Amino acid sequence: MAAVPITFACGLYDRTLPLYTGEVKAEGIDLNYLAIDHPREIFDRMQTAQEFGASDMSSSDCARHVVHGDCRLVALP
Repeated sequence: MAAVPITFACGLYDRTLPLYTGEVKAEGIDLNYLAIDHPREIFDRMQTAQEFGASDMSSSDCARHVVHGDCRLVALP
């Protein structure tokens, strides 16, 4: 079975660096890690165009979407 392509937008944090370098790979996923150093840019691009399959997002920004009835996103702790 072919790996599922997922684009992930996130800053280069020490906790996610192994995903960026390829040292850690998720089984069944072909990960395209987009390193974006400005969180607001990630949040805005997810809100308007949902450009990424997954992204870093603050819990307050995610809660704001839910409160306004926008339940298109799924939060993972």
